Amino acid sequence: MSQVQTLPQPEAMPRARLLFVTAETHPTFRADVRVLFGKYLPRLGIDSDLFAQSAGVEGAQPWPAGQTWLAPAGGGKWLKQWLMLRHDLTLWRRARQGYAAVQVRDRMLAGAMGLWAARRAGIKFIYWASYPKPEMRMVAARQSLARRQPLRWLAAGLRGALGGLVLYHWVLPRADHVFVQSEAMKLAFAARGVPVARMTAVPMGVDLEALATRVEPDDTWRARLAGRRLIVYAGALDKVRQPALMIEAMAQVRRVQPRALLLMVGGAPEGADLAELQAMVARLELGDHVLFTGWVSPAQTLGFVAAAEVGLSMIPRGPLYDVSSPTKLAEYLALGVPAVANDLPDQLQVLRDSGAGACVAFDAAATAAAVLQLLHDPARAQALGAAGQSYVEQHRSYAALASTVADVYGALLS
Repeated sequence: MSQVQTLPQPEAMPRARLLFVTAETHPTFRADVRVLFGKYLPRLGIDSDLFAQSAGVEGAQPWPAGQTWLAPAGGGKWLKQWLMLRHDLTLWRRARQGYAAVQVRDRMLAGAMGLWAARRAGIKFIYWASYPKPEMRMVAARQSLARRQPLRWLAAGLRGALGGLVLYHWVLPRADHVFVQSEAMKLAFAARGVPVARMTAVPMGVDLEALATRVEPDDTWRARLAGRRLIVYAGALDKVRQPALMIEAMAQVRRVQPRALLLMVGGAPEGADLAELQAMVARLELGDHVLFTGWVSPAQTLGFVAAAEVGLSMIPRGPLYDVSSPTKLAEYLALGVPAVANDLPDQLQVLRDSGAGACVAFDAAATAAAVLQLLHDPARAQALGAAGQSYVEQHRSYAALASTVADVYGALLS
């Protein structure tokens, strides 16, 4: 009797462990840290030890993907930076403790230190860019100058210029791989000389498993929302994002649809920015048509979004946001809520590929017209929402994104 030959099976890639240096304190609400690295990548064999600063939360805060190496929480801005710098100086020692790579996220000086530590340890160095930090510093400098704050202008300007020099001329050209927030950011970095072949775009996504655990509005909020045509914006309300445009649009929507209500879920880092929006609402006599929730948990945010008929993602064009990938748009679509968004490159791509809403110019009249079209045709809005759910499941769920990221690590670290 002939024997059947058994062919050898390829070995599975062994688990890889990263030393993950983040700009965010621990714990963080940032889903691309907490969910992607803390939940989904470990399922695919990618563990990470978190090298960050403590957020000062009482009690032990577990990090499911590995260990945590945390600098103590700082009381003030400068103390916080000093404590983190002192912590960074231990990178060269930590990098030698059996890691496959050092990965630095959104930290320019720490990027240079992480690169040096990785090279000393003979391991890979990866940079993860979720935000154009040098450009952010320069915008902050211009804002400080406009507010007649010369010391803040000088500090932000120096940090932006020096950070850009370090990041674009030293760290990124020498990184073994660069993860970026969007295809637009990839193009921007390529224009600065970073090889396209060494970059991967990983946009913001949604943890579909968490949708079932969303927290529905409580009785008080349900009473306030009852009988209204609910429009939602979920996100920060700081002035640089120009959220006043959505209030201007709401003034036009209200004239045609008197039951319409805009729920702004989120807050502003500067209290003056929120106070200015509230004053605008009073001036336009929109007190019964615009409500602010303040900061709420991610689970509560999802509950408010799920109750809406339309989701807004209006974000001004410019060097900061053109390379972004807004989470709110993916969350709207994941919950079956059709969206009205402006033409940021990532938003344009999502709405074009999903067909789950309207992409308009950053303009109050265009925003109002698109919202009214969806409110006037609930059947069409429902169909658009269903298309959005299918798109997110395939392209913007963290399960799908984790698979893409794990493939890159597999090729890079094998």
